[in-house]
Amino acid sequence: MSPFEILVVSLILTLAIALPFVYARLVTGGRKINRRPLPPIDLINSALARSAETGQPIHVSPGSGSLDGSTINPETLAGLVLAQRITDIAARRGAGIAASSGDPIAHLALRGTIRRAYRDAGYSEDYRPELIQLLAANDPIAFSAGLSNRITSEPMEASITVGSFEQGYLLFAEPGRAHNILQIAGTTDQQALTAALLTANGTLLGEEIYAAEAYITPTPLGFARILTHDVLRSVIIGVIILGIILVSLGQLAILPQDFPLLPR
Repeated sequence: MSPFEILVVSLILTLAIALPFVYARLVTGGRKINRRPLPPIDLINSALARSAETGQPIHVSPGSGSLDGSTINPETLAGLVLAQRITDIAARRGAGIAASSGDPIAHLALRGTIRRAYRDAGYSEDYRPELIQLLAANDPIAFSAGLSNRITSEPMEASITVGSFEQGYLLFAEPGRAHNILQIAGTTDQQALTAALLTANGTLLGEEIYAAEAYITPTPLGFARILTHDVLRSVIIGVIILGIILVSLGQLAILPQDFPLLPR
């Protein structure tokens, strides 16, 4: 690695480790955090309130992304964390939860998370394992087809599909819209986002899926992660700009080719 790369990696690692602790202490100490609104989160909270009254469950799904070894999908992880936060709220309010997944490991994580949430809330008898279903094994089209069947055949207060979704998203989103089911979507896939914007009542765009869990259950650590992401994003943009400037100065012979911080 060149000195420039070593400097950049060291800076990013240092900030990634230190900033969450710094921001968590600031938030715990009473510092006010200004957040831009995420309207889909308001829709989720409204659906949770209605679910407790109507008895119809909230459906959650992290998608069909893999969590197997080196192919861990970050979108699926974000969807699982959000599903956990939603389940914790639902269990305390007496609302029902249904879940669909397209990966065996995500399926096991959902079952454990939902069971624990109802147990910790003191409502173990409300846990219904038959509502947590594995629809396919890492096959996006088969998963979307199975989810379409659930949405059209099972009663649900809302369907929250945040995680790893691809071009098959429209297979279940359009039937959901036709059946007037409240749908909240979120992913980083451009094709799925296009379909979500046309069919969902609320859409988390791109990186918003990683911030959603801190919005729905505000905690100092959750806010610290959001603030750390913002700083790291700014640092990476600054490094890219600095690298472009240094390379340009080197090509113009303003900097010598052996300049130690010149990117290679």
